[in-house]
Amino acid sequence: MPDMKWLRAEYESRKMNAESHVADWHPYSDEAFDPRPLYFESHRYRRGRRLKSDIGASAPYLYGVDGEGRIWVEQQATVFRGQRYETFWVRGPDGPQEAAGYHHTPDKAPIFLDRFSFANGLLAGYEKQAQHGCQRSAYIYERNRLVRIEHATGPTLADLKPFQIEDVTFDALGRLEQILCRQLDSDGREIGTEVRFQARPRNLSAKELKLIFLERFVAAVPAVIAALPNIGAVYCLALAYDPGQFTTLPPILCLGLKERLGDPSYEPWNPATMVQRSLS
Repeated sequence: MPDMKWLRAEYESRKMNAESHVADWHPYSDEAFDPRPLYFESHRYRRGRRLKSDIGASAPYLYGVDGEGRIWVEQQATVFRGQRYETFWVRGPDGPQEAAGYHHTPDKAPIFLDRFSFANGLLAGYEKQAQHGCQRSAYIYERNRLVRIEHATGPTLADLKPFQIEDVTFDALGRLEQILCRQLDSDGREIGTEVRFQARPRNLSAKELKLIFLERFVAAVPAVIAALPNIGAVYCLALAYDPGQFTTLPPILCLGLKERLGDPSYEPWNPATMVQRSLS
């Protein structure tokens, strides 16, 4: 893992430089800014909303902005009075160049350092050094429209391996239609896919969309079971949702086999040890 101690030595200077540009503080209900295109859509985060100014320092997030509305400081509240996570930005002519994040504790231990590179006014590269590993992302465009994001991760920037590719599609009117994430192994081979974002079909209400999902979901379960080979008696059928970084929809169908109940290494109520099939 990267040694971040050197970044702690820069806390005071980065804080002083960033806050010297701040003309006003804007309170938000949650995280509301990230220079990476489609960051909120890809991570399924709801962008924070601007709060009334009189809420002040009690806001979950505070953004320090200059006279042109550009963000230089982000502060995230904690349950500890007077202690906030802090992020300080360094800006260039095209946008943010660096973001340094520090812990809420009094020692202000460094958490991450993000670096951004631009080409023709568009974000082309992103690099993260953090306590728990590193990441590098490349942003690929066609006619100034983002079409792909390639991610690599690893313990250090010198030891990165392929991780994910996000394919981005738009409809004929230029509206975001889908973000499809392809999971890769360390050799760059595809081992799974996940739809990170899917635009709602036009002219469909949320209620109608829910009914369509339920109809397809109910039909998918018996179809998947029918396609299984002869697996013998089943004692349990479960729908498992991935509790990892991204919640999986639709869930994974898991079947517990009676023949495995006598196996000492078998965990009978753990979906990870059961026969699994995707419902997508």
